[in-house]
Amino acid sequence: MLKNRLKNIRFMSFLCAVFFLSAPLNAEETKLEIAKNFTLKNQYNKNIKLSELRGQVIVLSFWANWCGSCVPPLRKLEQLQKKYKDRGLSILTVNIEQSVKKQTGLSQKLSLPVLFDSYGEASRLYDVESIPMNILIDRDGYIRQVMGADQVSNVGNVIEALLNE
Repeated sequence: MLKNRLKNIRFMSFLCAVFFLSAPLNAEETKLEIAKNFTLKNQYNKNIKLSELRGQVIVLSFWANWCGSCVPPLRKLEQLQKKYKDRGLSILTVNIEQSVKKQTGLSQKLSLPVLFDSYGEASRLYDVESIPMNILIDRDGYIRQVMGADQVSNVGNVIEALLNE
C-alpha cells in the first residue's frame, strides 16, 4: 500500500513538473495574436477601418439577421456599450449576410455600429465558422479572447478587465 502511494506521489510530482516547465513564466511570454485590419461600410455607408480604433478596447461581434441566438448577445453588448463608452469601449457588430443597401430587421434597430461584411472579408480574416462570435481586442490591438453565444454572460467581466489594464 505504501509502495502504491509513493508511486502516485512520484507520478503527480512528475505531472506538476511537466506542467510548470511547459507553462510560460510570465504574461509577456504568452504569444498574443494581433487583430487583423479590415475596412467595412457601416449603416451610414461610411468606411470604418479597425486599425483607426487602436487605443480602445474593441469587441467585434459577428452575427446575421436570421440568427435567433445572436439577439441576446447583441442586446447585452448594447447595455455594455452604454455602461463603458466613456472608458474607451468600442463595439462593432458585423452583419455577415447583408449589405448597406439591403439593411433590414435588426440591422436597422441596433444602437451599436453595424458593419456589413457581405463579401466575407472580415469573416475570413477571423475564421468565423459559427455565429454569434465575439472577438475581444485590447487597447494595443491584440486579440485577447474569442467568445461564442454560450460565453456571453462572461463578456462584461472580460471587457471590464481589459478596460482596467
